[in-house]
Amino acid sequence: LITRVHPDKGGDAAQFARIQRAYDVLSDDAKRASYDATGTFEKTVEEELLDEFGGGVFRDKLKQEEARKETLAEALVKTETNKESHSSGFEAWMRARGQENAKPYGVDDIIEQFGVSKGSYNEVILPKIRAYQANVTSLREHPTRSIAIVSEPIPATLEWGEVLVNVRVAPINPADIRRSAEPDGSSAAGSLPLPHIAGSDAIATVVKVGAGVKSLNEGDWVIPYKPNMGTWRSLAVWKEK
Repeated sequence: LITRVHPDKGGDAAQFARIQRAYDVLSDDAKRASYDATGTFEKTVEEELLDEFGGGVFRDKLKQEEARKETLAEALVKTETNKESHSSGFEAWMRARGQENAKPYGVDDIIEQFGVSKGSYNEVILPKIRAYQANVTSLREHPTRSIAIVSEPIPATLEWGEVLVNVRVAPINPADIRRSAEPDGSSAAGSLPLPHIAGSDAIATVVKVGAGVKSLNEGDWVIPYKPNMGTWRSLAVWKEK
């Protein structure tokens, strides 16, 4: 009805103003209660001014502007609520993962993953000596003929995170013998290039520590942290981790 009698659409301005006034009174609880009790209604100064100009057309435009502002305010509140909900959900997800999974990614993690560039630290110089080692030279012969005792010079320096160890005890296990003579190369040792140093178990002492080593000191006792590290030797350079 109100769209049909709107002055912009050729309707009567006075009739439009009366319809608008009726809507304002009926939609306001206080005004409607006053109208039901007295049969009349009072206009505010602002309402009188709006009714005087353009037959109430400006009142309609004001209502549209207020409705637009309310819609915008509701959209902003809804957006903010969604942001808070997303943030709360992310925090709950992080808590559900546990504290051990929420560990920050620090410098040590980057160094462990990518290493340290040479020249950015002082390398530890090692003496020019040779170490004995048992090399696996073949995987197709009897163990007595597939392993050779040789001597090789140790590395000239210790790089970042490396230690020089003296192997004190290296047992000869049946598994080591079997791995050193697998004709089909089906074992883990079978995938190692030839020649490679035999042995997986040992007890050693730290002789020298390189730059970046934090948990080991000279004289500490250590054991290999993974198989096939080549423990049948007198001296070895291993990573701290």
